[in-house]
Amino acid sequence: MLDQRLKKYNLITISLAVLEFILILCVTVVNLDGLSAQKIGAYILAALFWICIAIECIFVRLSTQERRWMERRGFRNRALKHSSAGVISFFKNLEATVADAVLFVSVILVVILVWTQVKTGWVIMAGISVLFLSFNMHCILNGKNYRYIKAYRLYKKEHERDE
Repeated sequence: MLDQRLKKYNLITISLAVLEFILILCVTVVNLDGLSAQKIGAYILAALFWICIAIECIFVRLSTQERRWMERRGFRNRALKHSSAGVISFFKNLEATVADAVLFVSVILVVILVWTQVKTGWVIMAGISVLFLSFNMHCILNGKNYRYIKAYRLYKKEHERDE
């Protein structure tokens, strides 16, 4: 039951990260210098983006609290006890490895776009949004909460097999 709540919080966090990615992509559609409808759209887009980030932070915090509660009540993973935060961890599992590879490629892409001074707005925003999403996924998938979910799932499978 508790692990289901932790999975749900993590899924909501990932969904919000994807929504933020889409909102960054939509920046090329709105214009602060345009008509009043476009200005309103720009402000709504910005507000939605920051609201999503705030809600994502809340769900990361809820996930951390849930994980800590589960650790106090039973399952503890020694490998995670002294592990570093997701932002400074790399290649901790298969999903994180994919996110890290996309992160490295998107950093190179954005540097090339800036270096070559590409003038096309949507290309730059696409590069920035992929960079943002891949960094967000890097933090989530290398983080302790996601690694705890995977370790707990393995633990449950092994104990179900033993019974």
